[in-house]
Amino acid sequence: CGIAGVIGRSKNKDVTYQLMTRLLANCEARGKDAAGFWGTEVNDGKILYHKEPGKSSEFVKKDMWKRIAKVNFDLMIVHARGASTGVGSPTINKNNHPFTTADRSIGLVHNGRVQDSEYDVLKKQWELFSKCDSEILLRIFESGELYTAEQLNELFPELDTGIATRLVGLRDIWRLVHKAHMAIAIGERMEYRNERRLWLCRNHHRPLWLADMRSTIGQIFFASTPEIWQNSVLQTPSIRRYLNNHIK
Repeated sequence: CGIAGVIGRSKNKDVTYQLMTRLLANCEARGKDAAGFWGTEVNDGKILYHKEPGKSSEFVKKDMWKRIAKVNFDLMIVHARGASTGVGSPTINKNNHPFTTADRSIGLVHNGRVQDSEYDVLKKQWELFSKCDSEILLRIFESGELYTAEQLNELFPELDTGIATRLVGLRDIWRLVHKAHMAIAIGERMEYRNERRLWLCRNHHRPLWLADMRSTIGQIFFASTPEIWQNSVLQTPSIRRYLNNHIK
């Protein structure tokens, strides 16, 4: 699968939209079965979320994607799915990415595969709504909320409880799914603080790269490979001129 995304307040939302369009389309090089996105609008704006079977290059041509050009996103994750055999047909949309919590305040995308030996055990412990192995990662992540304040303080002394809750969720992913191939991106909207969080992690089986554009556009982007990022910049002249090669 191909994954990409962005966090931060954009200095030019049109450039951000154009670049995210190209990133999602170019993620197709790693998966042609389904495409989707989850994102948050600045301030008290909306959470936007959509996924469907099909190529990501066709996904970004649809009216649904074109309409979000007006939205000023401060957090977005996107996914182009290359479905593995036996882990949820992409023609059944609930098997596709992103996966979200019930209130959609958290979205997750995953590139990789949870081995059957682990997945078969774990799926008996959590309520799942799809046949896709990736969903179990989100359920483990959000189950960090079940830890008590005392347990969290013992694990992460003097750390903000909200942060500690998510860190223990990430810890449990790697503790319980340690044989998997994984690159994971998890976006979170904090309603009561009007904050945005982006959690990124990977192991050596799957790539994940950052492009730090805070000095020019005010945001940090990520993509599965440097080629996806570079092609996305080069294919859109307005983006290339705006960024002016200030890429770290």
